[in-house]
Amino acid sequence: MSKPTLKEILLKYQAGECTEEEKAIVETFYLQLTEDNEQTLSDAQLIAAVERVGTRLPVQQRAKLVKLWPRIAAAVALLMTIGITGYIVFKPKSQNSQIAQAQKTIVPGRNQATLTLANGQKIILTKGMSGQLAQQAGVSIGLNNQDAITYSTASSMGDTSTVYNTLATGIGEQSPYPLELSDGTKVWLNASSSIKFPVSFAGKKQRNVTLTGEAYFSVTHNENIPFKVITHNLITEDIGTDFNIEAYDDIDAAKTTLILGAVKVTAGSKTILLKPGQQAITDNGGLQIDDVNIEDVIAWKNGYFQFEDETLENIMRSISRWYNVQIIFTDNRLKTARYGFVSTRFANISMLLKQIEDSGNVRFKLDGNTILVSRKYK
Repeated sequence: MSKPTLKEILLKYQAGECTEEEKAIVETFYLQLTEDNEQTLSDAQLIAAVERVGTRLPVQQRAKLVKLWPRIAAAVALLMTIGITGYIVFKPKSQNSQIAQAQKTIVPGRNQATLTLANGQKIILTKGMSGQLAQQAGVSIGLNNQDAITYSTASSMGDTSTVYNTLATGIGEQSPYPLELSDGTKVWLNASSSIKFPVSFAGKKQRNVTLTGEAYFSVTHNENIPFKVITHNLITEDIGTDFNIEAYDDIDAAKTTLILGAVKVTAGSKTILLKPGQQAITDNGGLQIDDVNIEDVIAWKNGYFQFEDETLENIMRSISRWYNVQIIFTDNRLKTARYGFVSTRFANISMLLKQIEDSGNVRFKLDGNTILVSRKYK
């Protein structure tokens, strides 16, 4: 089967029919252009497609898109003549050809997760699945119209007090569906993360789940049965809430960010109440509150990397989990350097690294599946 042309992809984008990878081609392209081109384009179909891209981007990136329009137009006109195969070739000249070659072996993460049942059975979850997945202790596990992993309780339910399931993603994976717990709470799982949960909360005085990694929670509130997320050093209790938790085992700090409602966060003997837009951070037993940009925190859930004044160490850690690569800093001082950028999570690695290179004093070198991070010397 022949590869689609860029025009076909743009038209599919306009109609809302693109795959995640095709969306990435469109959205990444408009955020990665050079400053060289000054031509214009009058094709109404392409203008409409570009405007659609703009409506899907964060506010600051829509402004950037408008500013870049003359160069966008010229580049799209050229791409329409060479087709999508030529798209990978038509890009800014890189001073590091090894980055350009990396896209052949390093690919973005994928929509996949593993559901482990109480009996040890593992179910690999991918896009396009539907129907019943399994049944245990009177609880039916299924995919609701390819929309969510659901747990439905039968009338003649058995003893579920010790029946737990685990949903997990590996490095370079994110759950293709949100997990809908038996109480209606929804959970979205980021890369290299896992959540352990009871198949039913019936008869329980608390609704407790255990998280490793990062997840977004939209909790069905019940003041009589508290909902708690337990991590290695943090307990977050819902008070009618949407919130994001980042608590990877390889990082001492754990973060709870409140999106809507309220949460109570406990670390050791200290407990605080968060307001929307606040983030609780625990590190070495302490607990502090920061005001944060919510869009930055939950960008992963919406298919983006979005960083604002973030340390390069944290940025590269996120890239490592999603692209399944190792990161080595040749100069540790670069770890605390701060950068900001926006990119689709489905961008090829060369474009992503080039974007960071162009914004600061850093250079990347690919060595197999390892990214070497060094200082840029002019």
